[in-house]
Amino acid sequence: MAQVAITINGKEYSLACDDGQEERIRAAGALLSAGVGALSSQMGRVNDLNLVIMASVMLADDLIQEQSARQEATAPDLEELAVALEYLADKVETVASRLAPA
Repeated sequence: MAQVAITINGKEYSLACDDGQEERIRAAGALLSAGVGALSSQMGRVNDLNLVIMASVMLADDLIQEQSARQEATAPDLEELAVALEYLADKVETVASRLAPA
């Protein structure tokens, strides 16, 4: 088990993670730290726990919006695939009927 140090709002925290996951945890910590920093500069003096919770909720909301946008983007692709498959099935039937003995 690896240890990673991240800094949020000027305070260092040590986190355990699986070996090989250190860079991902550092990147996640940096993202959270940036969110906390932005909120702190906007809101002034707020306790650390509230800042971290607000930043985490904002990041989770961004993730939900991104997932929703991805789902909406893939729905038309599935419809297009269904149309293409139907077209190909018709072509196969046409070729099969021409090859069938009369």
